[in-house]
Amino acid sequence: MKKMFILITVFLLFVSCGGSSTNNGDDQNQLNVENFFSRYLTTLCNAASTCTSGLVNQSNLANCPSLLKNSTTPFAGFNNGEMVIFEHKYQMLKSAEEMGWVKLDMAQAETCFLTISEMQPCDPFAFHLLDVAECAAVFIGTKPLKQDCTQNEVCSNGWCKMSGSSCNGSCSEYKQAGQPCKSNDRCAPGYECSSTGCVQKSLSGPNEPCISNSSCKSTLFCYIEGEDAYGTCLNRKGLNSPCTIDDECALGLGCIGNVCSASKVRHNAGESCGLQPKLDENEEDVVIECNRFSKLECNSSNYCAPLPTYNMECDKECDDTANLFCNETYHRCDWQLDAGSPCTSNKQCKTLYCARVTNPDGTLTDVSVCRVPECLTVVNE
Repeated sequence: MKKMFILITVFLLFVSCGGSSTNNGDDQNQLNVENFFSRYLTTLCNAASTCTSGLVNQSNLANCPSLLKNSTTPFAGFNNGEMVIFEHKYQMLKSAEEMGWVKLDMAQAETCFLTISEMQPCDPFAFHLLDVAECAAVFIGTKPLKQDCTQNEVCSNGWCKMSGSSCNGSCSEYKQAGQPCKSNDRCAPGYECSSTGCVQKSLSGPNEPCISNSSCKSTLFCYIEGEDAYGTCLNRKGLNSPCTIDDECALGLGCIGNVCSASKVRHNAGESCGLQPKLDENEEDVVIECNRFSKLECNSSNYCAPLPTYNMECDKECDDTANLFCNETYHRCDWQLDAGSPCTSNKQCKTLYCARVTNPDGTLTDVSVCRVPECLTVVNE
């Protein structure tokens, strides 16, 4: 009897420990919005570091993911043209996941990461995750058609159709390949509306025809000779290569004196920046920027300087990889505010979303607080 008791005890301990270990492993390997975006940012930055532009390099690669995630610049085209801040989209997808409105496809995520790695996005700020069909397909919506929605990814086999400036929309069905479509319709991811209906999007590769840079795959530009209507997609050129226009050079490089040059971006503190007192070969003003990925800004004296950190004097910007913002009252860097704190701009909030408080009747008050974003409407800074 005693021997049997010992055997049962050992068996229970074994099962308990084994079960705990297995569950933890499953939790760690399970794909969710948080670890997907973490891997996405790392993959994007690593891919950008292989470009000849020099914007992202081994010395500043570690800064890249945080800079992208904390950028407060709204941009169009994150998915179907909405204006959105990166952090807003991240927070909205997290909320949708918690509500069970969106799931992630692990196998498709690997395809997404591989696609990004092969694209060599030289300027990560200009790269929009959900405009890449292989990445848009990672998110699987669960909401049936005609249900309320605030973003496309929550709709099952459809998109979120909004009317006017209203934040809430209704899940509408995608038009499928070959189906006729109108300007206010949406084709399934990877397809676009044309005169013949929904057709598969196809970007031209090297030496293939094009009508503009947007017709070519990433790292290519559309070379059009003279007054020709069509051109040819060619590889962008690296540092010190001969050129005639900026488009010929890798993103982040400019054509200066008929040579692809990094002289439009400064990489070291103390170098001159801003509007230069001379014209380029096209008789246009030359504006030199400081490399944001190296945590540099162009100060009021037109010199590149390190972004200020906590409690340091600031003009407009602080080191936003450290959850700081420039307090315009004291002109010093201060910590970003928690949700529920009064605010006047997105930059003041940890969620990068400052919005007016809503009354019970749906009207807006004059009070703004930091909160998790709920829609794609961006408050202008």
